Amino acid sequence: MPAVPAISADRRVDIAMTRRNRNTWGPLVGMDNHFIAVAEKDDRMCNRGVSYLAVFLDFDGTLVEIAERPDLVIVPPDLPTTLMQLEQRLGGALAIVTGRSLDVVDSFLTPARTAVAAAHGSEGRLSSGSSFGPPAVVAASARQIYETLASVVEGEPRLVLEQKAGAAALHFRGAPELEDKCRAIMNDAVAGVEGFGVVEGKCVLEARPVGTDKGTAVCAFMQEPPFRNRTPIFIGDDRTDEDGFAATQSLGGAGIKVGPGATCAEFRAASVTDVHRLLRGWLSDDVSPDFHAGHLTHVGSEMKT
Repeated sequence: MPAVPAISADRRVDIAMTRRNRNTWGPLVGMDNHFIAVAEKDDRMCNRGVSYLAVFLDFDGTLVEIAERPDLVIVPPDLPTTLMQLEQRLGGALAIVTGRSLDVVDSFLTPARTAVAAAHGSEGRLSSGSSFGPPAVVAASARQIYETLASVVEGEPRLVLEQKAGAAALHFRGAPELEDKCRAIMNDAVAGVEGFGVVEGKCVLEARPVGTDKGTAVCAFMQEPPFRNRTPIFIGDDRTDEDGFAATQSLGGAGIKVGPGATCAEFRAASVTDVHRLLRGWLSDDVSPDFHAGHLTHVGSEMKT
């Protein structure tokens, strides 16, 4: 995939605030949780049609509920079929953008084989079916970090270490009281490796190449057919998805945050179940603002405390 500059945290905030201050509502239009179809405010999701969207989906916490261990997630039986049908409706412009490795994504979503940006974009598959991976030096550095972590966390079964092409992750959901210790372990493992940094998620710490994130993955996909010249939508639930929200909104699209929590995304879906309903609804030929009102709220209209 083409290299794309990372979007900084400050830039993410600037993008979100600029769009809200301009009252530019993007592909969805809403006010005080009541959605209205207003063509002059560019309600492209309804007026231009779902078939003009480019849809980017996180995996854990978005398509599937988060589990105690990464290998224990349960994929709803109808999800792969829904993804294949929506991919066809979008002319191939659907991609999974996740911290998971490519082989793991494929094992969970088979027989669906959509485009994927795995390990935050370090590896993946284009809509054409061709695969890409990290440079050899990046893969070697990731393997070094993994081996360092393995030697330290060995003997603690509540911690789960995940090796990826170009990245490594340490999950502590089974032992949340060890968060600080895990953070110190991860920081030490990455400290001597050039070009790598640590990013935090929900009960997980990941070592990944600096400048590689879900936002750069989205931007790279948007330069390629069939994503090019479409309205991008990114749906995710975690801190690492904020880069994806910022990227899609900077490109004139929208971010949809799943669940509670501060976000730069313009819209919120309450749950994984609402995401599934949204995806199935997009298979319809008649998608109205009323449909979106039933599954999304506008972040800008939420009560601030």
